[in-house]
Amino acid sequence: MVMLPVIGEEIPEFSFYDTNQKRGDSREFIVAKTPCALLLGVFTDVCTKELCQLDSFIDKFNRANVKVIGVSCYSPFALKMCIPK
Repeated sequence: MVMLPVIGEEIPEFSFYDTNQKRGDSREFIVAKTPCALLLGVFTDVCTKELCQLDSFIDKFNRANVKVIGVSCYSPFALKMCIPK
């Protein structure tokens, strides 16, 4: 059974690869405010719009010491190509 995340709940421990194929660990996000953006449908208008909206708030996130992470089932290669320039 899939459990939906609850706002304020700690994320489980997991490892991942970022868009530069660098291995990361969820523990690096435990100490900060870290909203997760679910990135579905890479290369679609919906995904592009969501990434652009997040990007428009990046200065506010940085000032508030908030680190946003994107979560997707796509490969790091595909995700790196869809990052807004």
